[in-house]
Amino acid sequence: MGATETMSYEEQRRRRLEENKKKLEQLNLPHLSVALRDAAASPKTSPAKQIKRKMSRDASLHPVRRSVRVASLPEPKYREVASDFVDRPRRIARVLKRRGLDDRVYASDEAREYAQTKAEEIEAGLDPKFPSFVKSMLQSHTTGGFWLRGLSAGWKGFSINHELVHGDAVVFQLIKTTTFKVYIIRASEYDSS
Repeated sequence: MGATETMSYEEQRRRRLEENKKKLEQLNLPHLSVALRDAAASPKTSPAKQIKRKMSRDASLHPVRRSVRVASLPEPKYREVASDFVDRPRRIARVLKRRGLDDRVYASDEAREYAQTKAEEIEAGLDPKFPSFVKSMLQSHTTGGFWLRGLSAGWKGFSINHELVHGDAVVFQLIKTTTFKVYIIRASEYDSS
């Protein structure tokens, strides 16, 4: 039974191949492929490639200024000019001093919780028509990279100018499209209270 199925498959395959050959001959594809092969073997250059413009080597020629904007300006002079840039001593790249870990202020858990609670109380008393949120400051926000998601432009300067440290809580209230009103609650107030 397997041999008859194989024969019928082989027979179908052979018939399909013959039909495809007939279709190719009707479309004249074998002749076209031969013509393409012959054309590729002997490439002919186009007339545009044969014409080479000859430029005169006259030294009095100046570059043509086609732009109206620069046509009235004096002709450029392309001669070597000694530059003082070469004679200047090389500047040594300024080495950035990394902040030591001694400068960092770490708030206790109690101080952080105190600042967070006070900030949430302030936020609860704000006008609800203006969106607001509370953010507890981490080292990455205040000294270690100054990275606060969504507030990258100017955040470093703001953090330094307002002397924010680890544990402080900040309430941001959006009063205009690009303006925040900011309330800062210091974690250091926990020790004095």
